[in-house]
Amino acid sequence: MTNVGEPLEFSSPGAGTLEELFRQSCVDIPGRFIGAIRPGSRDRYTIELSHYKLGSVSYQFRCTPKRKYQCGSLFNRICTTSGTLPNLPKPLRERAFDIVIQRPTGSAHEIPYFYTAANGFLAEISWPVNAKGLPLSVTGRRRYPIAYAGSEPDALTGLSVHYSAPFVSDQERHGATDAPFNTYVIGVCDGALIQLLRDNLLQEYGPKALQLLVAKEGYSSDRLRSMTRTLLEQRLVPLAHKSRSKSPLGPRSAADGQVKEVLVPSFTWAPSKVVPLLQSLCPKERDQIDPRVPIEIIALLADSEFEGWCETHVTSTKRMSLNGCSQLTKKPISNGLQS
Repeated sequence: MTNVGEPLEFSSPGAGTLEELFRQSCVDIPGRFIGAIRPGSRDRYTIELSHYKLGSVSYQFRCTPKRKYQCGSLFNRICTTSGTLPNLPKPLRERAFDIVIQRPTGSAHEIPYFYTAANGFLAEISWPVNAKGLPLSVTGRRRYPIAYAGSEPDALTGLSVHYSAPFVSDQERHGATDAPFNTYVIGVCDGALIQLLRDNLLQEYGPKALQLLVAKEGYSSDRLRSMTRTLLEQRLVPLAHKSRSKSPLGPRSAADGQVKEVLVPSFTWAPSKVVPLLQSLCPKERDQIDPRVPIEIIALLADSEFEGWCETHVTSTKRMSLNGCSQLTKKPISNGLQS
């Protein structure tokens, strides 16, 4: 029992408990701690673990210098491992984009040194990449700057990117609370992510960059719906094209100023799958979604209940139905296409 603070009792851990704790720590450390390094603040550090029977492992964290980009800075991080432990964790690589956020009006929330900046405080968006620099799908976490360990929504971003900021934490420090300060920070980070997709990631990675909006686990349909609405509002939906140039983005405007719908060539029973037959039936002047867009986003845009239906997006089969089908196929279609 502790002799100060709350009278908490802790039983002595057995050998099995310590062994399980060691094994779990070896798995968790790279993802939990990689966010604690930033160029100019802490460029590198090492964590070493050792177990008398299982072996030892050393984690080396380091990052590259910042590169100024738009309203923030881009840099890379990596965690490599060495030691005698069997099946050492593979290197963990991340790209990060940090920004300066202005304090919300009236906020007296304390900002720790790691996040201090002139005219505000630092926040960060990061995402894991493979050895070739391509984004990987993960469960996005909130960090402070060590990642929250909880599995509830208050520890997650609901996306496939991590957000690091001086969040207001819950009492157990397993996640961030629903304090107005946190809501404000998440909103600013969401906006910065959308801008980064427009200015950098969609150009670099193509439509697959939108995978960053889809969490691997801890899937949040509300978060994906919200971000997909923003894609439509900001006209950031990649469109199919035959040339090798970069994908155009939509919804685009027609010559008369009207918004051109983004067509999703899919069947009712498989809304997330772009069907080549339906692609070929669509008139060439119609904008179709790029089939490389994540299937979760394609499925949303094929949903008649999703906001903007028949205004900014629609399935090709629904448009055929509304047009009587004859102008698209020269004959009625009665094979069960969505209507």
